[in-house]
Amino acid sequence: MAETQQTLFEKCCACLDDGGVKYSVDRIEDSDIINFTASGDDLQMNCTIRFIGGVVSLYSLIPARFSGEKLVDGIMAVNEINRKLVFGSLDFDSKEGIVIYRVTNCFNDCTVETGGIFMELIRILLRSVDDYNDKLFMLSKGMLNFSEFMEEINK
Repeated sequence: MAETQQTLFEKCCACLDDGGVKYSVDRIEDSDIINFTASGDDLQMNCTIRFIGGVVSLYSLIPARFSGEKLVDGIMAVNEINRKLVFGSLDFDSKEGIVIYRVTNCFNDCTVETGGIFMELIRILLRSVDDYNDKLFMLSKGMLNFSEFMEEINK
């Protein structure tokens, strides 16, 4: 039997419980939401999992804000990182100068035997954000110029 939004949400919560992850839940319109925080190698990561029907999206706001002359650096940096990502992508809001990492998976017409798939999606989210959040932060603050940023992400 195919999963419903509720069963996907419950399996994800059970998986987080089993992993000892502290989280909060919310419901906004037709979405079930899970929020949690994780510690990376350098910066804290605030994450959201959103369930709408059979679609599950994971998000993390990168703690970098680009403005003024740094806006172009931010756009180019996001483009370069997206070329490297295998799963998920960075979204750049040029009006606000913010960057969000997003992974989306569709479970329509699927049966999820265990919640392990959610932990794998979470691992992908955390690994990707942790790999780039500090570099984007340093670029946004002028601690790295774009050439130095490129050297860092190509190590």
